[in-house]
Amino acid sequence: MYWKTGIGIILALAATLCSCATAGNQALRTGFGGMLIRALLEPSREPFRVADLNPAAYASLPDSLKARLAVWETRATGFRSRLSPPGSVAGIAEGPEVRAIYETRQALERAIFILSDDPDIGDAAADYVIRAKIYSDWQGVSIPPLAEAVYAERFTEDPALRPALLLFLLHRYRCAYEALIKEGEIIPTREYRDKYRETLRLAREHPDPLVGLVADDFDAVPGNVSIPPRFTGGPVHPRENAPE
Repeated sequence: MYWKTGIGIILALAATLCSCATAGNQALRTGFGGMLIRALLEPSREPFRVADLNPAAYASLPDSLKARLAVWETRATGFRSRLSPPGSVAGIAEGPEVRAIYETRQALERAIFILSDDPDIGDAAADYVIRAKIYSDWQGVSIPPLAEAVYAERFTEDPALRPALLLFLLHRYRCAYEALIKEGEIIPTREYRDKYRETLRLAREHPDPLVGLVADDFDAVPGNVSIPPRFTGGPVHPRENAPE
C-alpha cells in the first residue's frame, strides 16, 4: 500500500524540496530533510550512522549536538531488541501484517532506548511497545495514526519514555492531520493541528537538544509526509495551514 509504507518515499521526495527552501525556512537550520525522524522511527536493518548525514548540515551543528548524534550512533549499534519475533511465539503465525506490526514496535523500542539513559530502559521500552497500539497499514485514513497517538499520549509523563514519544506523537499528529483534511473533517483537523504545534513546542523545549533537532528537522519538511497532495487539495502542513 502507498499510504503507510510510502511515508518514507514521500519524505525522501520532500527532502529534495528542503534543499530549495528560502532563507527564512528552518530547513536551512537543520538541513537533513526529515532523515532524522526516519532513522529514529522507521524499521531498518542498518543502524544509524553519523557518516550518512548531510555533511554540510552536520558541520553546521554545535559541538553539543554532534556529541549527541555520536551517542545516538553508539546506542543504535548496541541496541538489542527484547521482543520475540512473530514466528517464535506460540499461537502467533507470521504473516505480512504481523511482521509489519512487529517491525514498527521494534523501531519504537529502539527509539526509546536511544533517547534515554535510564539503566532499565531496555525492559521499559519493550514493556511499552508490546502493549502499544500499532497498525500494520493505515490505508490512507485517520483512525490508525489517531489511535496510535491516543495510546502514546497516556505515557508522555514517564521521563524515560517521553523523548521518543514526543517525536512519535509529532509524526502521528502530522499524518493524522493530512488524513483528516482528506476526509473533510474540519473540527478534528483543527484539534490535531493544535496538538502538533504544542508537541513541536514541547519537543523544542525538551532538555535533550537532540529531541528538538529531530523535531525541527521533521517540521522543516515541506508539504505532505503521508497522504499524497492530490488527495488534500495540494500540499498541507499543520504549522502553516488553518482549515476553516
